Amino acid sequence: PPTPLLSPYTRNTSFQLLNKHLVEPAITTEIMPVSHMNMAMRTWLERLVPNASHASSVIRRKALSKNVDVILGALATKKATPVSLKELYRYGQVPSLRLHHAQFLHREVPIRVSQRVMELRCLPFRLSESHGVREVIDNYTSYVLDLLTMDPPSSEDEVDMFQRYMKYLLQDNTEVVQTMALGVIQV
Repeated sequence: PPTPLLSPYTRNTSFQLLNKHLVEPAITTEIMPVSHMNMAMRTWLERLVPNASHASSVIRRKALSKNVDVILGALATKKATPVSLKELYRYGQVPSLRLHHAQFLHREVPIRVSQRVMELRCLPFRLSESHGVREVIDNYTSYVLDLLTMDPPSSEDEVDMFQRYMKYLLQDNTEVVQTMALGVIQV
């Protein structure tokens, strides 16, 4: 299994990896600020797949899969937007803001899931190498790639599709606790 690129103590390393892999040294030699990461990913994807913005999602996913560790590390270093349950409930009560909320989730979920992947990769006692934990890591990585492959929702129809995908993610994760428990038992 690949070694973790990121631990809570080496967060700056992933910025350096992102800078090394996604942005040519001729463009910049300084560490990339978090606010420019999405643009860097688009630039990297455009270099791998010319006209990537027009490429099929299959081609985009294949291109993203090549550097998944770097992408996960870069996303994991971003700060998640703090949102309380009360705010989430209140936001859900305003149907006119569905598009805005879907775009927020499209941007936020990959960050939070990438952080979980990196935390799982850093588990002690070789837990991250057990079959159950590897399965959870692989599923979470797949979710991040799926979300990065999708364009942000820009219409009500796309919001409906995105909502169906998010429901799928929630349903697919109902077994995570049991799978993690099996991973602990295997160690």
